[in-house]
Amino acid sequence: NKKYGMSLCRYIHLNPVRTVEFSHMSVAERRTALRGYAWSSYAGLIGLRKCPVWLDVDSNYSWPGSLCEKQKKYAEFVEAGLLKEMENPMDHVRAQSVLGSDSFTDMVRRKFLKLTGKVSDCPQGKKLSAFFDFDRLSDVVAGFYGVDKGWLFSKYGKCNEARQALIHFSELYCRGRYPLKDMAEMLNLKLGGYASCRRSVREKLKRQKEMQAEYKSLNKQIEDVKCKN
Repeated sequence: NKKYGMSLCRYIHLNPVRTVEFSHMSVAERRTALRGYAWSSYAGLIGLRKCPVWLDVDSNYSWPGSLCEKQKKYAEFVEAGLLKEMENPMDHVRAQSVLGSDSFTDMVRRKFLKLTGKVSDCPQGKKLSAFFDFDRLSDVVAGFYGVDKGWLFSKYGKCNEARQALIHFSELYCRGRYPLKDMAEMLNLKLGGYASCRRSVREKLKRQKEMQAEYKSLNKQIEDVKCKN
């Protein structure tokens, strides 16, 4: 959608001043460097230099008003990202190939697999067609954490750590058979709650080395069970 497209453009425009070289500079210094960066269309989009004829300028503006007003609003929108850490839109890529919402990804998965029954030559296709029985995955997760399997499906259970792991790995291993909406229902969650938990776990994984090691071990157990099936 338009909002997501704008966020993606902002993230790309800010990449030149997101490097280690600029990490200790002030906001004003990074703004100056951003506006003067030669290998970007940003300066043209905010009216500081002429845009090439092939550049679709209008699609970058979401505000009413004159061209100057739009350019000013666009500069304010992009440079607001200099004041805070922006989320990387590519964190939401599914199967290393699909960028979009969960429902969009499920639609792509169904259509892709319908068009081609052979995915052996396509790593992304393998991920989209990944199949692992949800009930079997639940057994592996429950065994790994030493908890009763029934607790994994209770929102108010005592096994939140194991439940989060099941939510995380169900997306990785069960997408080929189950739409996300169905997996959310099996976990007694709404789709929004399921998506929120997945995002939360991904953020924790980036920061916590112990959790990374734990999930690596669990992932190995899941792979071992898959190979035996």
